[in-house]
Amino acid sequence: GAFFGTGSLTGLVFDGESRLLSIGENAFYSSALTSVTVPAGVTTIGGSAFERCKDLTQVTVNGTVVGESMFYMSGVETANLPNVETVGQSAFAGCTALSELSMPNVKQIGSSAFQSTKLTEFTLPDTVESTGSSILYGANITRLTVSLGTLLEEGVDPAAFLNAFYNADPYENNTQIILTGVDQDVTLLENGLKANGRELQFTTAMYQAFLVTDVQ
Repeated sequence: GAFFGTGSLTGLVFDGESRLLSIGENAFYSSALTSVTVPAGVTTIGGSAFERCKDLTQVTVNGTVVGESMFYMSGVETANLPNVETVGQSAFAGCTALSELSMPNVKQIGSSAFQSTKLTEFTLPDTVESTGSSILYGANITRLTVSLGTLLEEGVDPAAFLNAFYNADPYENNTQIILTGVDQDVTLLENGLKANGRELQFTTAMYQAFLVTDVQ
């Protein structure tokens, strides 16, 4: 990586006329960056580009891609991904301070993308077409909002929410799961639902369940 381990580089912003198209693998691995703004023109980002940047707290990605392990085990607290369509596998895994996330246009979310983050509320946007497994593993989600149309997408992994939910009391359901966009008959099941002639079952974890608490 071009700036691998750079201790003096603390900020990274590209101007509006930047022609940058790609960021290489491990480009800023373990650097001292505290904030990053990736320009809209970047279409390719190598794996682990900002991995283990412990001081990196604020990130904005204006392009359409967040690469695999891009911010793995970094100090990210807030992630703004306004145009991102693909979040790669383990992109924010191990970002234990990540508590604010915006990605209104995401279409694909890789496995373990937000594993072990500090997120407690999570909205799976209507734009989502596919997910990997365990996207929120260990995140202790207390409020999940997801549309019926998204859950009916063939590409959504049945194990997408594995071990994602807050579990203060194993004998009570501690997570509020809000199902939106309901425009047809839906039968709620212990770990899923029936709709549009299909039965959806989601793999969770011991003492956890995918139980819809509110239908809108």
